[in-house]
Amino acid sequence: MTPSSRYRSIGVAGLAVALLVFPWLTPTEYLLRVGNVVLVYAMLTLGLNFTVGWTGQISLAQAAFWGIGAYTTAILTAKFPVCNPWLAMLAAAIAAGMTGVLLGLPTLKIKGHYLALATIGFGEVMQLVFNNWEPVTGGADGIAGIPPLSVAGYSLSTEYRMYYALLIALSLLVLIGIRLHRSTFGRAFVAVRDDELAADVIGVSTTTTKTLAFALSATYAGVAGSFYAHLFRYISPDIFGFEQSLLMLSMLIIGGLGSIAGSLLGALIGIALPEALRVFGVYSTAIYTLLVVLVIIFVPGGAIGFVRRDASGFYGWLARAMQRRQ
Repeated sequence: MTPSSRYRSIGVAGLAVALLVFPWLTPTEYLLRVGNVVLVYAMLTLGLNFTVGWTGQISLAQAAFWGIGAYTTAILTAKFPVCNPWLAMLAAAIAAGMTGVLLGLPTLKIKGHYLALATIGFGEVMQLVFNNWEPVTGGADGIAGIPPLSVAGYSLSTEYRMYYALLIALSLLVLIGIRLHRSTFGRAFVAVRDDELAADVIGVSTTTTKTLAFALSATYAGVAGSFYAHLFRYISPDIFGFEQSLLMLSMLIIGGLGSIAGSLLGALIGIALPEALRVFGVYSTAIYTLLVVLVIIFVPGGAIGFVRRDASGFYGWLARAMQRRQ
């Protein structure tokens, strides 16, 4: 292991420690709630990265998949209390994933802005379902009384306990993403993104690859929706609107398209930065929008590209400094 790699590993370990001690350092429970929301959105952007970042398909249906996961969990646990919440989460992931497959098969035969329009249409259809299927979804009133998660009878009813459950779940999803990216499927995703015609010529099934990306994206959103439902214990249709899909896409672009670390960083920026800018009152939204535009223009690789460039320079400088001292 080179000195630079060693210091990079130390930096990653330091970040892991910071995440573990974060709940004990937050002065208020509100900040911990913000941290939990960041973890939920990190799952969503991580899933969206499969379609937009790795496969190059513009999807604006992530909020709809998120809603499917949340409503599946809410219906099974709030209306059928005997249902195990973890089994409900599995059902939410499967329901969202299968919906992603059903959406992907017909719509991925189209490309570019036509695909974007098709996914927008799907999101609007799901909004109509959430709002109008009152016997099942509760209509505009939503569903309340969603029970907290529990592990071996130990209730995850507080923000502190949910934080660690979300952190463990996100870590597992990140590991799955890393393994997939290094696998044949990951190479197929990137091949389709870089040149779909060339990928088809060398034997990559582009339709299957894009459908798989949609299914994975939707499954991640389903898991995030289930956790969101248990975190807030109440859901309503307005939470899963089109503007949320735009927010997730902006998070991914800000963080860095095609990067797992960028997906996570984008979620942090997209949730934490508006909270920090609240001190500017009515000007906070304008300032946030301006900062997003500046990042897109001047940092085309996303925030993660900027961080990696500076971190690589710092690690290199530190390694050279340590060598000189030896």
